Amino acid sequence: MPRLHRTRKRRRTYVEVKDEDLTWTTWSERFPRALIAWSFGFIGTFFVWLGLAIVYPIFADWPYTLLVLELVVSSILAVIAWERDTLVRILANSGFVPTFILQKIIDWVYYLAFPLALYPYLSIKGAIPGVSPLLPVYSTLPLIFLGLFFFMLTPHFIFLRFLWPAREARLSLLQFLRDWIADDPRYFWLRVGMRGVETR
Repeated sequence: MPRLHRTRKRRRTYVEVKDEDLTWTTWSERFPRALIAWSFGFIGTFFVWLGLAIVYPIFADWPYTLLVLELVVSSILAVIAWERDTLVRILANSGFVPTFILQKIIDWVYYLAFPLALYPYLSIKGAIPGVSPLLPVYSTLPLIFLGLFFFMLTPHFIFLRFLWPAREARLSLLQFLRDWIADDPRYFWLRVGMRGVETR
């Protein structure tokens, strides 16, 4: 009776990210980022709280709810900005692919924030002559979206880039070669790497 061999798919491995591949900051660079993160958290929390308080008055009934919420959220974002390098190193320990994916998510969230910011503007009656607002003036969604706009900008200003562009291209090519050796090539990494080489 022939022996059956069960093929098992190899576990995908990621290219190691070294310290020289990462972008690092000094305290003079982290301080303004922490200040921006604190400010955006403060403003964003205000608009989100205001939108929720109009719909759910219980938020406004609790004393100092807004102030406490603003201080907590702003402080958390400021600490994240100050500890930016430590968090980047922890992320990089998981490998190149998770680092690359999170970088792209932060970039897309940043770009999507601007169309989101147009919504409160278009909801104001008379903002554009002859155009009716998409939502009634009393709707709270524009306020909440305005608050989310500041939160969506914050990760971009905190982290900017995880990897240097030339290093990102190199790691992409190495990731493609590693997947190729494992008989599971992803040509996406080849395209990313070649695009980075061409732009140098």
